[in-house]
Amino acid sequence: MRLNKLLGGVGHNSIINEKNVCVSCLCHNSNCCEQGALFFCIKGENFNGEDYAVDAVKNGAVAIVTECELHDLNVIQILVDNARIAMAEISRRFYDFPDKKLKIISFVGTNGKTTSSHVLCKILQENGKRCGIIGTNGIIIDELSLPSELTTPDPIELYYTLNQMVVLGFEYVVLEASAHAIALNKLYGLKNEVVVFTNISNEHLDFFNSMEEYSKVKMDYVNNRNSNFMVVNADDEYGAKIIKDAKIEYSSYGIFNPASTFAIDIKTSMTGSEFVVNADDNIINVKTKLVGDFNVYNILSAISCAKYFEIDNETIEKAISKLEKVDGRFNVFELSGNRKVVVDFAHTPDGFEKTLSLIRKLRKGKIIVVFGCVGYSDKKKRTLMGQVANKYADYIIITNDNICDAVFNEVNSDVIKGITCDIEIIFNREKAVEKALNMMKNNHTLVLLGKGCETYQKIKGEKVYYSDIETVKKYINKNK
Repeated sequence: MRLNKLLGGVGHNSIINEKNVCVSCLCHNSNCCEQGALFFCIKGENFNGEDYAVDAVKNGAVAIVTECELHDLNVIQILVDNARIAMAEISRRFYDFPDKKLKIISFVGTNGKTTSSHVLCKILQENGKRCGIIGTNGIIIDELSLPSELTTPDPIELYYTLNQMVVLGFEYVVLEASAHAIALNKLYGLKNEVVVFTNISNEHLDFFNSMEEYSKVKMDYVNNRNSNFMVVNADDEYGAKIIKDAKIEYSSYGIFNPASTFAIDIKTSMTGSEFVVNADDNIINVKTKLVGDFNVYNILSAISCAKYFEIDNETIEKAISKLEKVDGRFNVFELSGNRKVVVDFAHTPDGFEKTLSLIRKLRKGKIIVVFGCVGYSDKKKRTLMGQVANKYADYIIITNDNICDAVFNEVNSDVIKGITCDIEIIFNREKAVEKALNMMKNNHTLVLLGKGCETYQKIKGEKVYYSDIETVKKYINKNK
């Protein structure tokens, strides 16, 4: 695409060494540049893209987008106020505005985005629609699952993926919109058909300065005019504020507060849940393999979206009953002697509370909990996670969970402040899980928190292969 066409309608201050060159690809990593690339000088916490502009040009970049002029660099320079916004706008244009050709449903919130996304996608597919997912569990296109580094990809990858879905004939895309992605303008200009608000709890305060800042980022994104409709959790305190200040048409869902879509007669066990949903006087009988009140909320959010798209009750019921599980979300493994292992992605104090309180309610034996705190998490969150685990566990093993460059013992010193039950600290997560499995006696429950279906550990700048689920399966096969 010619540069002049690519910049049409995109705000920029000036162009140095202006030529109407042909741009063949976009990149923000100089190592990925090739002949004809447009390079974006993006600033991160630990790097500045301007420092890599020379390398980008050497690798074939014909132009760069930068917030300040780079002297002595004889290449086209497009000066902008915000390189991240420019990257989002230009990526959208380069891939021919794929969001305009799709119905995009974005899920926003601390917890529940992944499960809610999968439930809605299943309903849409049952209704005969082609639907893809972009989120924590990767990019899912029909039966194909592709790994993704981030919950919400950077704009170049995001719009490339959306364009591919258009080419493949998709009609709907369910997208998990992370707070980081919103704050870093990755979704700037993206047009949603529906935006869904799940909840807000303590998370990412290593990046955001306060809960006020964190919540405002999410709430402002939900309640803006980049979406045609919003679906909001009426039982969440932040959801109630969104409803009060609503700028666009919306529906609400909940269990306790008045809502357009609500659930009654909830019955749950370790193998599934049953309840009745009233969605604007449409009565839907839900039978699902998903467990717990938190999954009732996830299902209610998906049903609210489904009714917006005028999907009939029978299709909704059938789709939800067919959904086996969502990888890494309250996955239960059965062992002899009524022992159970639960693998769950919960990685916030609120997530811990919901998962562990449910298990304590449903299981009578002792509970062993294995978890760690990521190296970049804030200290308060670590202590809160320890306190919640302590409230429900009989024994805790603290281990590694993406320790990155942090000092393991320093992270743990924050975690153990609120723990009074018996604990053990084992750095190697596989050994920690194996130790916990071997500790289990009849009627015990082992809960592995934080990794879900992730297949790696981030340690000292490297990604080391590891899977909680594989470790459990290996133990089960070995002890048959």
